[in-house]
Formats: sequence, C-alpha cells, structure tokens
Amino acid sequence: MQENQDDIFDDEIDEPDDLSGDRKIYTEQGDPEVESLHKRYKRGRLNIQPNFQRQFVWDKVKSSRLIESALLDIPIPIIYLSEDKDGKENVIDGQQRLTAFFSFIDDKLPDNSEFKLTGLNVFRELNGKKFNQLSEEHQDKIMTYKIRVIKFKKESDSDLQFEIFTRLNTGSVPLNDQELRNCVFRGRFNDLIKELSQDSNFKDLLGIERSDSRMKDRELVLRFAAFQFNTYLNYNAPIKKFLNNTMEKYQNISAADELKLRDTFKNTISIIKSLLDKNAFKRFYCGVEKNKSGKWETKQFNVSLFDILMYSFAREDKNTVLQNLDRIKEALIDLMTSDLDFINSIELSTSSKKAVTIRFDKWRLTLQTILGIGTKEPRCFTYALKKELFEENSTCAICGNRIINIDDAAVDHIEQYWTGGKTIPENARLTHRYCNNARSRIELFEDGSNNIAHLNSISTKPSNNIQFSAFSGPETTEYSENTVHKKTINNPIVKDERKYKFFEQFLSVCNQKTHIFSKISPQGYQNWIRAANGKMGFAWVIHISSETAKVVFYLNSTSPEKNRNRINYLFSRKEKIEERFGESFDWHTKDSLKQPCFRTFDSIGGMDNEDQWPTIQNDLVEKLIRFENAISPYITEISKTKETKTVEEHL
Repeated sequence: MQENQDDIFDDEIDEPDDLSGDRKIYTEQGDPEVESLHKRYKRGRLNIQPNFQRQFVWDKVKSSRLIESALLDIPIPIIYLSEDKDGKENVIDGQQRLTAFFSFIDDKLPDNSEFKLTGLNVFRELNGKKFNQLSEEHQDKIMTYKIRVIKFKKESDSDLQFEIFTRLNTGSVPLNDQELRNCVFRGRFNDLIKELSQDSNFKDLLGIERSDSRMKDRELVLRFAAFQFNTYLNYNAPIKKFLNNTMEKYQNISAADELKLRDTFKNTISIIKSLLDKNAFKRFYCGVEKNKSGKWETKQFNVSLFDILMYSFAREDKNTVLQNLDRIKEALIDLMTSDLDFINSIELSTSSKKAVTIRFDKWRLTLQTILGIGTKEPRCFTYALKKELFEENSTCAICGNRIINIDDAAVDHIEQYWTGGKTIPENARLTHRYCNNARSRIELFEDGSNNIAHLNSISTKPSNNIQFSAFSGPETTEYSENTVHKKTINNPIVKDERKYKFFEQFLSVCNQKTHIFSKISPQGYQNWIRAANGKMGFAWVIHISSETAKVVFYLNSTSPEKNRNRINYLFSRKEKIEERFGESFDWHTKDSLKQPCFRTFDSIGGMDNEDQWPTIQNDLVEKLIRFENAISPYITEISKTKETKTVEEHL
C-alpha cells in the first residue's frame, strides 16, 4: 500500500470559465431551530452527509464546545443548503456543525461511539454528560437554538450554483471540484460513477487499495464518461464546465446508457490492464545526453494519458487490440519520447482545446496505423524481435552503452524507413530511444555522399481514398500542374540549403504519420511543397516564409467554374469543417480566383526561426492531419459529383 496514495494524481491546470450571460441564482433564507432541522433530518428530508462530503472529522472537544456555544447563545456561521429537484435538501457548508448537534441529541457520533460533553470551559459541570442527562432547561436551550440557513433553490442555474459553492468552500480543507460536483448533481449517474470507481481492476491500475479520500478516482470515471458521451471533437475548455455539463445532462441516466457505460468501462479497463498493467496512465521519459537510459514514471498519474487511452480502447474490438499489444505499447512509448507536440499536449496547458485535440488526434491516428487494415510497409518492428535482440546483446548500436530496460530500447531501421528501408530483421538494430531520436536524418548512405536523388523514385501508396501525386517547383502564385512542370523545367535549380534542410526534416516527420506527401522529396529551391490529384483537381501545399508557415488546400481543376462550385460547397459547411478541425480557417473564396483555397492561420514561426524548426514542422504535420480529417467526408462527396452538376445539385 502506498504511503500517500493521494499524491499519485497530477493537478491539471484548467482554463478559466466564462460565467457571463443571463444567469440567475434563487435563494431562501431563514432561522430554523435546531429541533426543526433535526426533525427534517430524521424524516430523510435533510441530508447532512451527502456522498460528496468528507466524513465527520471534528473531535469530541470541538463538538462539545459547539454545544456550549448554543447554551451561551453565541451565533455560529451560516449553514448553506442546496435543494434537489424532488425538494430534498443537502448540506453544502455546515456539515460538521449539524452533525455535532444531531449526534449529541441522538447520543452517538457517526462512528457509533457515545457522545458525552468534554472540554467545556464555561459549563464545566456538564462535562461527561449525554443529552438525555441534561436538565430540561439545557435541553430546551439546545433544541430551540436558532441557526441562520440559506438554501439555494432547485431553479438556480447549475453553473452559477457550482461557482457559488466553490466560493463558499473556505474550510481548512476546501472541497475540490468533484466533491462539489457530487453535491450539485446527485442521482443515478452519480451513483454509477461511485460504483465504477470501486472496480478492483480500476483501482489496481491507479495503484490504490481504497477509494480516494478526495474523490479523484471518481472524477476520472466522470472524465471517461464525458468523452464517451460527447467525444473529444465537441470538447471546449474549461474541463470543469465540460464535466459539469455531462453530470447535469446525464444526472438521471437512462438504464440503457447506464448498462452501456458500465460494460464499456470494464472492458476498456481490462484492455489497458493487459497492455500496461502497473505502468498504466504513466509517462515514459526518454534519456538525455548525460544519461541515455529512459525510465517509467513510478508514481505520478497522468490524466491526459488516461483520457486518450480510455477513449480510444473503448472504441476498439478487444480481440483485435489483444492481438497487437506489443506493437501498441511500442507506439505509445515512441509518442511519449519522440513527438514534442504530443509530449507538450500531455504536460503543458493540458485542458486547453488545442492540447486536447492534439493528443487525441495523434494517439488515435497512431493506433489506427496498427489496428487499421492497410497494405503499406509496417513502420514498427515487432516486440518479439526487440526482445530477441535485447536478450542477445543489449548494447546500443549508436552510443555503445548497455540498455538497462527493454522498454527503453528501440529497434531502429539501419536504412531509414522514410527513405524506403524495409521493416525486416536484416534492417534492424537495437538502440536507446534517446539515441534513435537523436540520430541525424542526414545519415542516409554508407558512403557518406548524402545523395538523395533516388528519392524521386520512391512511391508509397497513400492511405486515403483520394490519391495524390507529388510535385515541387519554384515559388509562384498559382499551383496548377502545367505551371509547376513548366517552371521546374525552365528555371535553373539553385539549391538553398536552408529550404532543403527544412523540408527534408519536415518530410521525415510527415511521412511517418501520413502519406499525403509520401512521393515527394526536397529540392531546395522553393519555399513550398505540393501534393496534387490532377484528375480530381485538389492540391495540398505546405508553404513557409521567413516568419510564418501554413497548410493550404487548393481547388485547382482546369475549370474555374467547377472550382468555384466546390469552394462554395465547402464554405457552406464551414462551421462543421472548422468544428472537426478544432480551429478557424482563412478562406479565399472570391469568384475572381481561378484556384480558390482555404488554409490554416500562421504557425508559431517560419524559416528564420531555425531553433524552432522541430516544433514548427510537428505543428504543420499535426495541422495537416487534422485538416485532412476535417474535410475528408466532404471531399468524398465532391469526388462523386458529375462534371455537369454542381455539388449542391448532385447532393
């Protein structure tokens, strides 16, 4: 058992909530007597210890002195209640005080021990006495003692009510969001969350033996449910509001949804237990220059990894996943050690919409390259081969040092994958993950010539339905196929080493994650690269200037009218496309444009920001993948239209 299991959960930095708008809170104030409150409690109309609250923590001395305050007519702080839809009331602030009063009247504390007054300074003669041993005068004094009570009516706005509860929550150990959430949104859904949090396999994965005292385990179950019901594509920060909205919407969850969520949760937990066991939801850290050995996080739990793993495996066939556990684990460790954008998305501003979209997209696409059916050459070597190489000789083929942990070992392509190297044992070598990531992309040929001319002949079939051919050429304002070929032929090639280097590095990252640019090689004399489908009239362009970079999608058929119809159709779906993408686009739809387009807004830097190139390149690849996913259903519809019809007429 861990010494302090509460320390295993990381603290997520949430985005601020916007509570502006026409919202109202309805309250009712009064000064009921203790006897009246006690009767409501005994009839089950007043819940002094709802399951969101902590257990009774006052000792007998502190409880006794509250009773003494009533005998002395000393006012105590206001009690705050919230009203359920059925009219029952729950204590929001004042649980310890009411529990002390009611326990004394009933002669027993919540732990079933006798409650005798102790530690009184004024009424010392009452020390050692129970309520029924007091004089009638003292009993009446306690029962008729009035307490100021403010009740939040059930008609109050739930978001604003939650915010008020947060501000009222000023005790020595303030309630966290989940404890408050379980106060505001009680019902079948809340009961289900509590039930699932007690699943033995779930607790094993979290490394806890008992339920978390601050309900962080319950909040994890809620996060799973929220992304299941809403999907990450509909997520908007802050996470607190996203979870609150889910609790409110499913407060009285249907029997069908309850059954489905329960089964999905247990099935998903079973998959992840088989995949990662004690390392579930924890980071793997790559080595560094001084110490190349990587390692698993031994204690801290990463909620961002929890979200993406639970979400993705809940949507996959269990048997298919179990047949690919080794490859999936390798791919996950690779993301955690080599993809800077993914690493940032699980460590920095993790609840922002951008970070959530990045980590979900990257992991989903990674998983699909393993579980999806495709004909392309597999990129990852098998775990069985890695184990064989590790047991045979655990020395890193790059730095020459021993690899201590097999999870820190990577099987590297001797002839690099992006240049056409095969994923076969003869082309495999064992390295540290750090050394593999640090390997120079210029290390292409044994003769050291760095000759890259043969890359023009590489032809890897794209995975998407719309097939693209790759073209490159000098900078121009229009990117039709004829223009590209003409410029390429007539202009002398003056190689710019910086452009060549940038796009070489970009393609090495891009071609590991998507096949859109798989047929193109860097030429070094243009500040853009382009992949086009001449037959369909579509083109992708990656463009970089000295200060900015962006992804552009062109409608570039030979018919300007067709291009206008297509861009108008896409623009009519602007809201849905941008929602799928997660950001707005810069649309160029004027009728005067022969080749209209829309593009991402500027990246974080450009050609002159050489120290940021890896981040810029990863940002472009990530946007390219999300861009393609956002428009793919609409491009499929366009591809079905006939020449003589507009898209709208066809549909």
